[in-house]
Amino acid sequence: QSSKEARKQMEQRFSKVFENKEPFDIEINIDSLSVYLQKLYPDREHSEKEHLSSLIKELLAFGYRTILDLDVDLRRSEEAFKKYEEEQHCLYPDVGMIRFSLAIANEKFVFGKYDSHGRFARYRKYLK
Repeated sequence: QSSKEARKQMEQRFSKVFENKEPFDIEINIDSLSVYLQKLYPDREHSEKEHLSSLIKELLAFGYRTILDLDVDLRRSEEAFKKYEEEQHCLYPDVGMIRFSLAIANEKFVFGKYDSHGRFARYRKYLK
């Protein structure tokens, strides 16, 4: 099966997901993450495959196995990340948005990757 065919199948599957016809319990991989980000965040800059691949390694290392796992923390941290982004006066691309959103929402991710100085702690009060 070609990469184009696999991606098309993933897009069709996500169409069902976003229409609430199927659960988000889809394994995280390049195609699933790329389609998920494009569907959920169409106005945000989308990253190259090499950046997605690097992010996927981080996600797997911190226990994110499915799009559902990721989606739960991204939705929980949505307001908190908006605050963070506003204060930084920056619009992050999708991979940066995920990393910083998870740094706010998931203390394991934070201490394993970013938060040696507690810079995300003050945004946790905005978590859902």
